Amino acid sequence: MPCYKLYGLSIESDIEFKGLIASENPANVCVYNAILPELLPNLVYKSSFFETSKGKMLIRFRQQVRFLISDGCNVQYQILSNYDTNELQQFMLGPVMAALIHQRGDIPLHASAVEVNDRAVLFAGETGSGKSTLAASVMQLGYRLLADDVSVVDFDINKCPFIYPAIPLFKLWDDSATELMLQQELLMKLGENIEKKGIAVDNFCTDSKPLKTIFILKKGAAPNISFTQIKGAEKLKWLNEVIFRSYFMRGLGTEQIIFEKMTNIARCAEVFVVSRPQNTFDLGTLTSKIQEMF
Repeated sequence: MPCYKLYGLSIESDIEFKGLIASENPANVCVYNAILPELLPNLVYKSSFFETSKGKMLIRFRQQVRFLISDGCNVQYQILSNYDTNELQQFMLGPVMAALIHQRGDIPLHASAVEVNDRAVLFAGETGSGKSTLAASVMQLGYRLLADDVSVVDFDINKCPFIYPAIPLFKLWDDSATELMLQQELLMKLGENIEKKGIAVDNFCTDSKPLKTIFILKKGAAPNISFTQIKGAEKLKWLNEVIFRSYFMRGLGTEQIIFEKMTNIARCAEVFVVSRPQNTFDLGTLTSKIQEMF
């Protein structure tokens, strides 16, 4: 089976993942088809979307596919009905991989990342805040992409955070692609029910980079763009808001581990809250202001 590099992992899969970089290292995560239970025994947490028991998480993709993530190293799936291949891949590389990262006790941030002067700079925020658009705009200045939408944090022996390379692909709304003056023929459909389009990235950073700065994008009522540097313990409040799919931590028992890791991120990284107008904003002005802070 082919093996891929993603978030510092070597993933062996019986499904072809288009766009991922091949890995030459032995697999430490396996993705394969299997017959899965409808429910997990000895539940610790349950919602309509997923449930957890000790060492296991069961996730449902509509009524079409079921996933079982086990011990942070196995992803089993069962096809239940017809599905869109591209849409399934995006779900597996997004929420399913995020669940695996959470199960391993690591931190996926809802952020896009670019390499700046051999450091990682993150643009974080909720869906629609403009993080991918801003990262793509910064990349047009010559910087390299590290990750789009999900940035996974790990730590060196000194407990300093770094960011793993993800997928050499941007996911952008049509209006963002137009504002960035991207050629329409370069955009690819990601799935029948996915509004964003994908665009492959050639200028991609394949090495992990130390985390320097996190810009958290927030929509506000003010008509202008403003920057507020966050310091001290307040950093944790803001950082906790940008953990990707934070609800996956429920029932895992990783709260203390995550708290310690988030504390190390707060200790080492600069954090700025960027307030932008609710509807539209001047992307060129914001990009210029961001570049001045590099």
